Amino acid sequence: MGKYLTFTSSSSFLSEFHYERYLSLVCADSTEEWDIERQTFFYIIAGNPVLYDIHEKIYDFENHYLKSNVLRSTKGLCPGEGILLRIAINLYNGNAFRNIDPWYIMIHLDIENRLLALNSIRLRFHI
Repeated sequence: MGKYLTFTSSSSFLSEFHYERYLSLVCADSTEEWDIERQTFFYIIAGNPVLYDIHEKIYDFENHYLKSNVLRSTKGLCPGEGILLRIAINLYNGNAFRNIDPWYIMIHLDIENRLLALNSIRLRFHI
């Protein structure tokens, strides 16, 4: 499992494929073991196929940070994917977004993405 899973176990992942994509992201970034915020961010990105497909538009792996125009460059996302991206950013750096509350989040996510969102909060805050 390696150093990247000190914050969780493989059973927290939606699938083996989610786990493999997560590992590819944290390895590409050389994420530190203690960096729970970044690990949680990558957990969400790896768990959603659309976000994973555009991860290079979202995150600069060479300089190790979110791209400054991330929300503008991902404007075409469906509401659920946009919400997941905002959750990932919020858990990463605390950036707050207007009109994103639990009710709004849950009605726009399917079951798998609800699990992804709930697991990410649980993992980020060691619940």
